Amino acid sequence: MTREQAQKEYKQLLNRTVAEKRRIEEEAKRNGTWKAGLDSNNHLFAKIDSEFANKVKEIQSKVEACMPITIPKHEPIKKVYVELVREIVESEAKNDEGAR
Repeated sequence: MTREQAQKEYKQLLNRTVAEKRRIEEEAKRNGTWKAGLDSNNHLFAKIDSEFANKVKEIQSKVEACMPITIPKHEPIKKVYVELVREIVESEAKNDEGAR
């Protein structure tokens, strides 16, 4: 897998993860299970965070000569982190397109 293919796959994965986290958050707010506070809702995202980290490792293992993106495996992945990685991937994709 080339770097460009990996970036495309990362972007798709990030978009799906962000959308799923938003869906979970909206559902929790409707059900009244959403709690105010920075880390009080991490348990709601545990499964998707784990899946995200595993899929990122899978993509990384397929990439030829690519710097890995480190994803914390034993800590919840915060929405802000996912958004940050998404911005980086999108920015690199635009830079690659502009270089052609």
